[in-house]
Amino acid sequence: MANTKNESANEQWDCVESLLERWLIERQDLITLYCRVSSSVSFSKDSHTIERQLKHFCQLLLDYISAGHFEVYEELFKEAYAFQDTQCLTAQSFYEKVQATTDQSLQFNDNVNEWDFTTTKLDKLYTSLSKLGESIELRFEFEDKLIDQLHIRHKGQVA
Repeated sequence: MANTKNESANEQWDCVESLLERWLIERQDLITLYCRVSSSVSFSKDSHTIERQLKHFCQLLLDYISAGHFEVYEELFKEAYAFQDTQCLTAQSFYEKVQATTDQSLQFNDNVNEWDFTTTKLDKLYTSLSKLGESIELRFEFEDKLIDQLHIRHKGQVA
């Protein structure tokens, strides 16, 4: 019976490892696009290009956030449960901090969808984008702590 439990935990770890590899590649794509959009807002005067890039960035951001909330975090907590890990309470506080950054990202997306890019001042846009960048950076920090608490710590237990 214990062997079956170990196999289940090992399978869960492998599943999460694969999921995290894909998700962290999406994170890199998001960072790259954020840098490109920030640069466009700083140096471009073409409002159509900026609007198109921002909307593409927001879509990628929402996809990344959704994957986190509806896939990754759930699987991380399942893994902790499979390993009978008591770190879930500590990790829960990181999850709550991630949620706060989600709200900021959703608000930014709503703002982008409401902006009239022909009249929006680029300095206002740049300020909003900069604040979002700080929020995303915090999010990544909290996500990394979640991954560490609920996944990396089990690596030595996987047979």
